[in-house]
Amino acid sequence: MALAGARAIQSRGLRIPEDVAIIGHDDLTVAKWFTPALTTVSQDVEGLGMRCATRLLTILGETVEELEPFENPRLEVRESAGRQN
Repeated sequence: MALAGARAIQSRGLRIPEDVAIIGHDDLTVAKWFTPALTTVSQDVEGLGMRCATRLLTILGETVEELEPFENPRLEVRESAGRQN
């Protein structure tokens, strides 16, 4: 959605990040190759999914082993939010 939004902003003659800052989510591989590189929130999607499945199994009465902690979401600041190289 952020990439489509960026294209729409650019098609109207606005500049990123000078006129509008753009931030995406889930740090898609293409985000760093987009021009300007997309600032994004990066999170452990696999770890989050495992925790959801573990929680569901626990609710259903299953015994599951404890999972290792996973990383908190982090902001990957790139050019679309005004980062200077």
